[in-house]
Amino acid sequence: MIDRIKNPSVPISSQALEAAAQFAAREAVLEHARLGFPVCSLENGQVRWFTPEETLARHSQPQPKSHQE
Repeated sequence: MIDRIKNPSVPISSQALEAAAQFAAREAVLEHARLGFPVCSLENGQVRWFTPEETLARHSQPQPKSHQE
């Protein structure tokens, strides 16, 4: 992994940016559900509301490790 603190001029790869964005979005959805709020998502091209329990169950499966530089 590249140490951006010591060398901030090194560009971040698009894969690293996408992985960070996906991680942040997933954590935000989970926090929202943990607080007891429903979460909406697209399912089969339509907006669907999920209960906090459904959301937590859907995200309880381990996520694959992303490629990091």
